[in-house]
Amino acid sequence: MKDLQIGDRVASMDSYGKIVYSKVLTFLDIKRNSTNEYITIQTENPAAKLAITESHLIYQLNKQSSRETALFARDLRVGNFVYVRQGSTLEKFTAGRVATIARSQGKGVYAPLTEEGNIVVDNVLCSCYAVFSDAQVAHYSFAPLRFAEWLFPGIASHNTSGVHWYANLLHNLYATLHYVGGL
Repeated sequence: MKDLQIGDRVASMDSYGKIVYSKVLTFLDIKRNSTNEYITIQTENPAAKLAITESHLIYQLNKQSSRETALFARDLRVGNFVYVRQGSTLEKFTAGRVATIARSQGKGVYAPLTEEGNIVVDNVLCSCYAVFSDAQVAHYSFAPLRFAEWLFPGIASHNTSGVHWYANLLHNLYATLHYVGGL
């Protein structure tokens, strides 16, 4: 993740469930030198290992629905299934059963935003979004930023330490509306 650059193309999933290569538009958060707690998820059949922050969204396969469900990594449980990229060319997803979940420490936080709103990390499909629980609403919320980037390439770029200004704006707007609505 630390070597990822704006403009790189990374594996992700399109709205039809196919693996595509999506452009990294910007970073929603970068903390290169911070020490953070991660949740390390290991899957079996196929095997994959992913370290992810607990407030980051990951896609769980849902047996009751044909659609995946995004949930916070902290809410994933042993026995759940996640999308794992596999095959001789690594160009298809399969259900990987979560075998173990453990806490770990790591250095650096990187939250890239792709055109598709998701990214394959260590062969596991993850959302680009964190903190807010609905990946689809989060993706729609970032549509103006993606559109601005399409119109004016480079305008969304953020590759310095800290939270992207647009992500910060959305977070503050949500907190204000939540506070006002709670009165």
